[in-house]
Amino acid sequence: MFYDINKNELVSLEIYYKEVEFRDENDEIHQGVDTYFLDSCDDETLRALKIARVIESKPIDRNDDIYKEIIKTDRYDEPSNTYHIDYELRDISLDDAKAVKLEELAELKAEKLASFEFKDNVFQLDSDSKVNINGKISQILLSQAAGVPIDSINWINKDNRVVSFSKDEFIAFGIAAANHSESVLFKHDGLRTRVNSASSIDELKGIRWIE
Repeated sequence: MFYDINKNELVSLEIYYKEVEFRDENDEIHQGVDTYFLDSCDDETLRALKIARVIESKPIDRNDDIYKEIIKTDRYDEPSNTYHIDYELRDISLDDAKAVKLEELAELKAEKLASFEFKDNVFQLDSDSKVNINGKISQILLSQAAGVPIDSINWINKDNRVVSFSKDEFIAFGIAAANHSESVLFKHDGLRTRVNSASSIDELKGIRWIE
């Protein structure tokens, strides 16, 4: 890899062709090409060709730190006729860090809202599941009011196993589902407020979802 000074760009060249003019024995001018193997050229020759050697530092590993970004800088150093590519690890901006943390919290909220545990069983709690639970509770209450109460309800847990409930147990199950969703939403809202009020990345790192 070399740096073409005239074109201001990096070039992957091994051989460089330079157009030249020369005179023959009859003093007539002709066009020709000189061939240079760049890896074998000394510094003086490269400078004359307006070509610079590239010196690239070792790339940096971010180590999965979501609050860091790798900044690549490059510059041409005329005295040494070298082109330098360097890497630096920096903190992302506070606004970007807040966006990262808010996205992390949103993912956690969605994960926790998707299911909940009730009496040693994990049940799905997505939107359709909530509608089905509320529909079944309404059916239980209407049946009870009509004098034909439902004695038992079968429900499928997250592992696709059938779990049996009495009507009172299922109502308690529905209440627990609603309380779980409410708890998650309030927890998320409180953490989101802390994120938006944070004044440093270190403060953001200390904001965690703790049950």
